[in-house]
Amino acid sequence: MGQEAFHQYYQDLYGDRWNALHAALISPIRGTVAVINPFNADQTWRSQVQGHVSCDWEGILLPTSSNQEPFPAPGNFSMEFYPYYLLDHASALAAQLLDLTPDTLYADFCAAPGGKSLVAMFKLQGPVNALLNEPSPDRCRRLKSNLSSYLPNNVVNKIKVTSYDGRRFGWHRPESFDTVLLDAPCSSERHVLLNQKELDHWKPKRSKQLSELQFSLLCSAFDAIKKNGMILYSTCALVPQENERQIERLIKKRPGRVEVISHPLLEKYFEKRSHGYLALPDRQQMGPLYCCLLRKIGDS
Repeated sequence: MGQEAFHQYYQDLYGDRWNALHAALISPIRGTVAVINPFNADQTWRSQVQGHVSCDWEGILLPTSSNQEPFPAPGNFSMEFYPYYLLDHASALAAQLLDLTPDTLYADFCAAPGGKSLVAMFKLQGPVNALLNEPSPDRCRRLKSNLSSYLPNNVVNKIKVTSYDGRRFGWHRPESFDTVLLDAPCSSERHVLLNQKELDHWKPKRSKQLSELQFSLLCSAFDAIKKNGMILYSTCALVPQENERQIERLIKKRPGRVEVISHPLLEKYFEKRSHGYLALPDRQQMGPLYCCLLRKIGDS
């Protein structure tokens, strides 16, 4: 297995598109944007940052150039709170689908480093009742550090950080949340391509193993939301079995109770799949990111 098998696998999946997609995946990341932190009152950083406001949401600052690192690291500024959060443009757009309110009971099952949840809170510009779960102790520490770097105490105090197995929330917290983000562990092919050791040891069964974990997490998220509750399921994987086929599996497992929701941002910026949407760097100049917005319907 290894590098040759990897390329053959994705060549078979993407056909003539694979060469261009592969080139985009190993190129310097160009889709990074800065999501402005409304909790930071000090605006002196703006004179040092070259960018322009997104037409979709003024909270997103787009780079004015295609440099590998278009914005300074937010920690470079001596401020009470970091002035912006850097992440891929596709992730910033997807996080806007998390339409939180002060009354929302919100959960993020695989939260670290916290980017999408922070963006959702930036959009709300206020506290939300949130449970941010990260099973990895090291990543959980990073999550807590990011929360304290970006959010004031009155917002942080409404957030509960846990380190549980996300597959258990459906059993222990059934029908508890209005909105759940499931940014699931995935094959992360871009990371594999940029890590020669991982590429040398790659095997097709990697995706199959991850897909079983993803589906258990997705079922847990579905069982943990209330009727009419929403799930945002996302991965940075390229393979359908980790993306749209997971949604197909859920629809079959919970017949008549799953509604797939569209959104103008997804229609505008992402490629449509049988269920959900995918952004890829060869055509969308951002991602990879798959996301699907779901609503729980039918009887509880």
